[in-house]
Amino acid sequence: MIESLKELESQLRQSRLLDAETVDNCLTRYSKASNALELAHDLVRDEFVTRWQAKQLLHGNSDFHIDDFLLLDQLGKGGMATVYKVRHQPTGEIQALKVLASDRHGERLSMSLFLRELIMNSSLRHPNIVRVYDAVCDTNMRYYSMEFVEGRDLRYWIDGMSPLPIDWACEIGRQIALGLQYAHTQGFVHQDIKPENILITFVDARPVVKILDMGISTLLNEVDPPANEQHTQSLLGTPAYIAPEQLNGIRQGELRSDIYSLGCTLFEMICGEQLWIGENKVEILRQKTNRDAVRLSDLRDDIPPELDNFVAQMLSRKPQLRPATAMQVAVRLQKFSPGELSDPGFPSEVQPNLLGEARSPGHLLLMEGTDPIDSVRTTRLTTSH
Repeated sequence: MIESLKELESQLRQSRLLDAETVDNCLTRYSKASNALELAHDLVRDEFVTRWQAKQLLHGNSDFHIDDFLLLDQLGKGGMATVYKVRHQPTGEIQALKVLASDRHGERLSMSLFLRELIMNSSLRHPNIVRVYDAVCDTNMRYYSMEFVEGRDLRYWIDGMSPLPIDWACEIGRQIALGLQYAHTQGFVHQDIKPENILITFVDARPVVKILDMGISTLLNEVDPPANEQHTQSLLGTPAYIAPEQLNGIRQGELRSDIYSLGCTLFEMICGEQLWIGENKVEILRQKTNRDAVRLSDLRDDIPPELDNFVAQMLSRKPQLRPATAMQVAVRLQKFSPGELSDPGFPSEVQPNLLGEARSPGHLLLMEGTDPIDSVRTTRLTTSH
């Protein structure tokens, strides 16, 4: 990590985060900083750079631009892509940018999935689906920009606060179903509904759902997928949440496959436990093809019988026994989330604020140790007495 002021100054100038005059003014303004970490803290405190940008600078990284986008923060990283919070410099609008990882071994498949995701997302307009704005796909870079949502994914709330109140879980499930219904009527299925793909923001203290990652969805009217995708298509999705028929690549009943995945997600919200658990993926897949799902009432004694039966119907191994449409799911779940929601009992430190973010203790933020930038403030306060 960079320690000297000269090194940080050099990184800051190379980064183009600030113009030369502003860098000079900052160096004068913060002349009392004795090392790079103290200067970084001052720059973050006065909002010249973001906390993430400061960390990158301290680790010797100075590349914060992708075409017209200025990188502000890293929101997440997976095997297929990295997602950043960005500013679209021509308009000043805050957006999210999903950059596909290079994959030399699966380049053709990655490109195909990426292009499919762009086509599908750009045509969807619904309040419960994250909107996609623009995309670039060439030999050097593949990315697309999308709506930035202040909030956290459903996994955060399940891991930190589950089991959720029944009315809250049903309201979240209802909104997911509404988003799926719209997508289904447009000819699309999601194929990977799970807590990690559901963002939760707040409006007037009520949860608002935004569905993420339509990238592994497929067009309902698509015929004869490319030969190199015919096998892998059946493996798309997450083992604990995909429907049994998806294991065989069965295209019939795909709408109801999304309903099954929503049932798994709803079960987890209400019971606080993942429905399908095994030592490995193969074991999970074997379980869901050989036995019926556990019922909500087996794990919680306050489940209304109608809800217990309906979620069991959503989780039927046979697609034809599940609700026929996502709208049917939304209508049924609305019965259990009428009007004003109950107090979820969240402790004050994790209550959503007006911006939709959660103020949370470190273990819920999944922080990895003490933030070195924060430690500067502690050190200065200690030494000042």
